[in-house]
Amino acid sequence: GIPRFGAGSQTLKSTRASEGQDLPDDRPELGSEIVDLRERAPEPIPDPASVAAPGPGPASALGGWELAWPTIVSFGAYTLVRAVDFAMVGSLGPDALAAVGLGGQVYWLDQSIAMLVPTGLTAILARAVGAQDPELADRALRQSLLLASGIGVLTTLGGLPLSELSIELYGVEPAVVALGGQYVWWLLIGTVPFAHGMMFGTAIRAAGDARTPLYVGIAVNVVNVFLNWVLIYGKLGVPALGVAGAAIASSLAMAIQALLFFWMWGRRHLILQPQRTGWKLDRDLVRRISVIGYPASIEQGLFQVGLLAFQRIMSPYGTAVIAAYNVGVQVLSFSFIPGCLLYT
Repeated sequence: GIPRFGAGSQTLKSTRASEGQDLPDDRPELGSEIVDLRERAPEPIPDPASVAAPGPGPASALGGWELAWPTIVSFGAYTLVRAVDFAMVGSLGPDALAAVGLGGQVYWLDQSIAMLVPTGLTAILARAVGAQDPELADRALRQSLLLASGIGVLTTLGGLPLSELSIELYGVEPAVVALGGQYVWWLLIGTVPFAHGMMFGTAIRAAGDARTPLYVGIAVNVVNVFLNWVLIYGKLGVPALGVAGAAIASSLAMAIQALLFFWMWGRRHLILQPQRTGWKLDRDLVRRISVIGYPASIEQGLFQVGLLAFQRIMSPYGTAVIAAYNVGVQVLSFSFIPGCLLYT
């Protein structure tokens, strides 16, 4: 099994400090050895034969494939569930299909701001794990949860009043605007739990365990599909909610995922063991997370704006064309799955 990072290691940081070693959180992540070449002469390259092999750690024994395949399967499962969403909503007609496709783009445009958090968390937490500093890893996770919660609350409060207006920007018919507004509204309700689940998944992968997020994700995806069946079509005594039901099902599934991760973390079932670092806001660490992650946030936002502009160009051709395009994009997304092997 994968060793638990942080178990029995709470005194490691103080021991290293007493020996005069630099603590990893005293230096910014962007100030790595490569960047520091501007400030000091480069050290001679050691003889490869004299370099000792790295010691065992949480992820040192895992090859690239061991880390990549769970991510590939996880992304594939998410893509499949998204396709099932479209198939289930497709029975409601082209207006519903177009609304779900456009509403999903608006939601991800809204979430692009939060993308800065997992990027910064990955850099800091992976470095903490490599330096055997469980306290820094725990602080990075907690501060990321706080930062993601704050961003989630702000984007939710700012996005809810604009849910229908955001769909109108595509220039689509009023029926699509009404359905798409409902879809965005209910998705935004689940923003904070979605952010929490994303932070836990990012942190666990950065610590070297790519399987736990996979297993949790598969279980939650099954729940999502079941809730789709209940809420979209009105089963088990629940009224048929259509497009809104699909969004409610997604938000409920995200809440279940977040609660499951919190429960596993509190029960010490995750590779990251909770330390006694507390929940007090650490402005310096939050700043470091933000500085590292903001380029990814800008990139994601520009990408989503580009998609919005492209769909706006297609809107004069009618709802059926927009619905067909979004179905085609969903099918095309399956071809992106092998690419997970390269970026993992």
